Amino acid sequence: MTITQLRYFAAVCKYGKIRIASERLFVSAPTLSVSIKNLEDELGVELFHRDNGRMIITDAGSKLFKYASSILDTCDSMEAEALRLK
Repeated sequence: MTITQLRYFAAVCKYGKIRIASERLFVSAPTLSVSIKNLEDELGVELFHRDNGRMIITDAGSKLFKYASSILDTCDSMEAEALRLK
């Protein structure tokens, strides 16, 4: 699992669609889709139910989102502090 995968996962949670999340992240929809699928395979759980282009978060996905949000907030704070110290 990488920070990039967590950022992609969080964006799909936020926007509910691969297409919209990919536009916001400036990556292709297939790249984002593969990343989410790889994360699901690595964790062994389904994070989203797919429904006509909509990504509906599962219970497992909701739990992971809480952790991902905390990790991403910490990463953002670390980057901001590094820039401040520069």
